[in-house]
Amino acid sequence: SAAGAFSGELSRLDDSGAPSFPFRNYALYDLIPSTAGSLIGVGSGPPPGSTSGETGILAARFLAGSPRGLDAGFGNGGIVAGGPQYGLAAAEGQGKVVVAGVGGSISSGVNRGTLLRYAANGAPDAGFGANGRFDLSLPDSVYSQLNEVAVEPDGSVVGVGYTYSGFNRSAGFGPCDGCSQAVVVKLAPGGTLDPSFGEGGIVRLGGAGNVPAMEARDLAILGDGRILVAGTTQGYYPSFVLARLAPSGALDPAFGQGGLAVTSVCAGNRRQRIEAGCLPKPRVSLQAQGLHRKRPILHLRIEPNQPWAGIVGARLILPRALRVHTARAERRGGLQTRVGGQPTAKPVVHRVGVNFSRLSSASSITIRLADGAFGAVRRLGQRGQLAFRVKVKFDVGPYPEQTVVVHRHP
Repeated sequence: SAAGAFSGELSRLDDSGAPSFPFRNYALYDLIPSTAGSLIGVGSGPPPGSTSGETGILAARFLAGSPRGLDAGFGNGGIVAGGPQYGLAAAEGQGKVVVAGVGGSISSGVNRGTLLRYAANGAPDAGFGANGRFDLSLPDSVYSQLNEVAVEPDGSVVGVGYTYSGFNRSAGFGPCDGCSQAVVVKLAPGGTLDPSFGEGGIVRLGGAGNVPAMEARDLAILGDGRILVAGTTQGYYPSFVLARLAPSGALDPAFGQGGLAVTSVCAGNRRQRIEAGCLPKPRVSLQAQGLHRKRPILHLRIEPNQPWAGIVGARLILPRALRVHTARAERRGGLQTRVGGQPTAKPVVHRVGVNFSRLSSASSITIRLADGAFGAVRRLGQRGQLAFRVKVKFDVGPYPEQTVVVHRHP
């Protein structure tokens, strides 16, 4: 309901009443409101009659109060599926549904951005492209994908995505050899490339000159016919990109810098990011208590300082002077550990130290060593020092691994 309460109706895509085959999976990637209160969903599913794990572009129309929640007036019992591989987004205009996605064959290695248009009853629109289908064919591309689609008031169709040129330099693959370029495609209402837009109906962005390689993820048709494209740059640390195009497909010089607005979260290579401090360095601290007593206690705190970073593993490397005896530790109760939020975490103890795996994004660890696990620490004397090392691995960020040395008196 409008208040967020479950209305009691459930729509589902499955193989009810059909023979079971392996890997027959259904998925939905986008929903748009359609006519008469219905919803159009697009994604992937097995093509009709498929007896294998093949996946095709799927469109379904859901209608409240219908059997299984599917609109019987659309396609085959509410579903249209066929042609690998999957649909990512949909738009509706003039009573027709347009689906964007990827077509082709994984086994053949031929994959192209695809636009499909269906009539209101789910039948392929024969007046669009080749029997309702348009495939983006670029001679210097080994892969292309269309992520989003919009329909203009006159029935023209605009799709955005990216194209990838591969690494074959000897073949002379365009200005973006081995990287991605955002691609904007405009089709006339009949499903053919609009020659008045870009170069023969296609605009590529990025991968040449001072413009970074990028991918387009979304678009909006503005009231005056201009097109706003959103996406990301390519790379381990992508930046946000907005591009505004004139109706002709040319970049709008009044927007950003030459039509592009790039917002870098963290620019430069790994060394430059560390030197600039654009992502804070993780903090690792260790406090030791009672190392000269029978049951010493260690307090270890790890903070990635990156909300999205997880701690893959941590190793506390103990000083050789402690002479940890693994067998003795096992006989006398091993280690008592408590990991913040993970009381069941089990450490792995060995002669060098203690290992922890798959911790949370920020972990507080208390380690109580068993009685007799250490050697004769008192021999170090009051002036001696113990150097603990903590080695931490993170799953993302410019600091995939960090080693910290902590000095503490016994």
